[in-house]
Amino acid sequence: MAPILLLLLVLACCHVAHGVDDICEQCNCYHQKKKLIVDCSYMDLEIIPPNIPVETFKLYLQGNLLPDLGTTTNLGVKQLPNLKVLYLMNNPIVTVTTAFFAVAPRVHTLMLHHCAITALPNDVFTALTRLKWLWINHNELTVVPQTLLHGLVQLRELYMYNNSLVTIPDGIFRDQE
Repeated sequence: MAPILLLLLVLACCHVAHGVDDICEQCNCYHQKKKLIVDCSYMDLEIIPPNIPVETFKLYLQGNLLPDLGTTTNLGVKQLPNLKVLYLMNNPIVTVTTAFFAVAPRVHTLMLHHCAITALPNDVFTALTRLKWLWINHNELTVVPQTLLHGLVQLRELYMYNNSLVTIPDGIFRDQE
């Protein structure tokens, strides 16, 4: 009995010392058509769990308690070259920084609707040159920068309704066909 107790004690100590070292220990990870899906939806998360696998194709973070993107919450420091779909809607997100998206330059679908975003930096989506679908509707935006969409030549769908926008700046769509 003593060896089993010692083994359990060692395992418990190691887990506490390292904490959650893989997002898949906390969230639901599965494969769909050979692509990794990480689903952390509706888990009351205040931060994004660490160590998102590099092979992640879709990352679902909707319905949590994420307060911001890039200040206290981030996607990690390693590049996520396979991340194409990022769902962040239904979070109390107020601020978004450009640095948040720098590790995921191949995202083509970004869902940021039904949050509490009040402003977006000029270059917030600069790293997302492959962005096709952008939903920023149902936020608290009162103004959008003229350069918000510059460089997003593949953008096909943009939803901005149900914000408090009074005008859309001239030239905001200069890079869209």
